[in-house]
Amino acid sequence: GSSGSHLIYPKDPQGFAILVDLNATQPILADRIYLIALIAVADWAHEGWKHIWPSRVPKQTLELYGVALSFRSIALPRQKHQLRTSYLILGLLHLIDQMTKRKEGFCASTVSTLMEKVPTGFIRLALPTTPGLGQSWFMSEGNSTGKNDGSWRKPAALGNSLTNTKRVIDPKDEDFAIVYEIKGTRMLCVDLLSAALYAMATAAQGDNGEFCQDLAGFNQQSTVVYRVNGKQPTESMHLLSYGQVRRGLVLLIPKMYGEGTCGEVKFTFEYGGDILGAGSFELSGLARVAAQ
Repeated sequence: GSSGSHLIYPKDPQGFAILVDLNATQPILADRIYLIALIAVADWAHEGWKHIWPSRVPKQTLELYGVALSFRSIALPRQKHQLRTSYLILGLLHLIDQMTKRKEGFCASTVSTLMEKVPTGFIRLALPTTPGLGQSWFMSEGNSTGKNDGSWRKPAALGNSLTNTKRVIDPKDEDFAIVYEIKGTRMLCVDLLSAALYAMATAAQGDNGEFCQDLAGFNQQSTVVYRVNGKQPTESMHLLSYGQVRRGLVLLIPKMYGEGTCGEVKFTFEYGGDILGAGSFELSGLARVAAQ
């Protein structure tokens, strides 16, 4: 409801488990997997955290950033546990967590999700069979960052020029914009991307129209803190919804990455010129100590 909610990173439901299969012969750049995962989680979440993905539907594939992500339900039609959005998101994040711990890095892989030992679905990460030709139902496909040739990735020097604010306008709703300011402190792009993915998974628990009072947490390595706060109903005409938080991350993070400006960032969500709320990605105390 409009009272809003405070969300932290989702926990696995009781009985949830995964099986991971890594194909180490096919390495894939971690950044690319984080970017496609960010878009996939946003699109799954749009359907609802508890949404059931029907069984006996062919696998669906998203191709972006030089990675193919496919998924489908493998539940039997009358099975007690069907494939839910929450299982897809948790399964993908567990898969990424396992690859983060490998010294060999990220690679082509499959994660199967189980409830009470019964398989419900799978997600596969692979190199695309036809680079750049991935057709998909995913709504975020229209982003300008979808080129697979790497041309969108331009490193930039984090100089004084970056203290100015920039604006990203939503091409699907020109009233909606993210205004952001990158602070001087660099961070590894993979740390920014992992924090953004964890923020996205946190926001995925809220319904599209539900008021986001606040959400916060760390990335998997606890090097980056993410925070988002919606303005109180008394202070703002429009309320910041979880759908807008997720859309804002889809607009902001690939743009920062594409510009090569991975650093601490503060941003606001605006609708029709009205500020709905604010967010940030900042190095944690742990990361600062390590850097000294």
